[in-house]
Amino acid sequence: MVVAGGVECATTPARLPGGTAGLRNAELLARYYGIDRGAADEFAVASHRKAARAWRQGAFGAEVVPVGVGGGSAAHQIRRDEGVRDDLSTHTLAGLRPLLADGVVTIGNMSSHRLGASACLVVAEDRLTELGLTPMAFLAGWAAAGCDSEGPALGAAPAVAKLLGRTGCSLDEIDLLEINEGYAVEVLALATEWELDPLGRLNVNGSDIALGHPVGATGLRIMTTMLHELGRTGGRFGLEAIALGHDHGIAALFESAEQAEPVELPRGARFHGSRTRRLGKHRA
Repeated sequence: MVVAGGVECATTPARLPGGTAGLRNAELLARYYGIDRGAADEFAVASHRKAARAWRQGAFGAEVVPVGVGGGSAAHQIRRDEGVRDDLSTHTLAGLRPLLADGVVTIGNMSSHRLGASACLVVAEDRLTELGLTPMAFLAGWAAAGCDSEGPALGAAPAVAKLLGRTGCSLDEIDLLEINEGYAVEVLALATEWELDPLGRLNVNGSDIALGHPVGATGLRIMTTMLHELGRTGGRFGLEAIALGHDHGIAALFESAEQAEPVELPRGARFHGSRTRRLGKHRA
């Protein structure tokens, strides 16, 4: 049984996700996939609106802990993400200058740095009954991978491809996808590459553009949101992926613990070329 956590408390963060290389790659992706400024701004607005709706409907209530700030008469508690803008519009974003001349990326259609922390409990399956614990989901597999950085690169794509190949699962079988929103054009390029509707099962409660990017805590933050949503909607598989740089990333696949018991696989078969579509539980 392990407590896994991450925290972001840097007060002077890098201004750009992935630095200048990340920004240049985002502009290359915009040109390569034909993503214009309007599409990037629309995606950013959608992220804010989805996050605002999720807050109004209480979707984040079970996964957020209030944080006390200050002391004495000035003490107060932060109970929700402060960067979400329900009133944001493409008209508002259109007034922002691109970060590069004639570019698509602005401070409005990329992620913003946030302070934050996240944590989860990872328990071996054979200890659940003994400890009286009910899992939210089982880890079905994970992968990390990179690609040749010459030309435009989709940081999370190689890891996702490796993960799907390893587990034998396909994108069509995934109920929810959570991809960190470093740049709107990056996520839109992935959606184009995967032939997905960016307003469908991808980041259904918004993500980094609206909720912020607390670097050291982002991976667990999006995983937590995804698993709670998977439970609410009755889905079976959820996939999260993060670009750790413009040319490499990491991805993980989870199976809801609320689904009917699947047919068991031989121990470790999933990690040795099994192509079955029924992943079952993760046997570490």
